[in-house]
Amino acid sequence: MLSAALHCASLGLAVHWLRRPYGGPLSGRGKAPVASEWQRRPALTAAELELEYRPGFNLGLHTGLVPG
Repeated sequence: MLSAALHCASLGLAVHWLRRPYGGPLSGRGKAPVASEWQRRPALTAAELELEYRPGFNLGLHTGLVPG
């Protein structure tokens, strides 16, 4: 998933991490964005994507106007 995120980011897409759909408490599951206020964040750099990645995360695409 990390390599897919890095590839998408290299194409100029604004990607962000989504929670894993399994494990942990029920309230923490699903494909919800990991970061709070993700809509207001600028597109993540490759270094930020690598730093924030955890095994099992899914990938989200931020469409529309992206800050920065």
